Amino acid sequence: MNPKILETWLNETLKEAAYMDIPGTLVKDDRKAPASRYGIDWMQLLGAGLPTLFVERIYRGLFVHSMGFFEILWKILEHSSSNSIIVTSIWRVYAILLEFCCWTEYEMMITQAG
Repeated sequence: MNPKILETWLNETLKEAAYMDIPGTLVKDDRKAPASRYGIDWMQLLGAGLPTLFVERIYRGLFVHSMGFFEILWKILEHSSSNSIIVTSIWRVYAILLEFCCWTEYEMMITQAG
């Protein structure tokens, strides 16, 4: 997938999320692209020393995993009468798992630094 398309998708999605008041979104600031406000725009990541290939992988991963997981949920839950309850529960668990993964990584970084 074209990296420029992925960057546009990311910025448009983050912009829309801010207008929808989705929890965790940063305050609206139309002077900067949303990815820039989050510190993950193309140039910021390159400036942090990431090779272009890795920046492309990050953008592709954000697209594929967020859209892909959402689509998997809806395809599977077409057969359920309580979709919204199940989807909410699955997303809650998914968020906990992501936090857990980040926390263990954070703990490892502190342990190694100390």
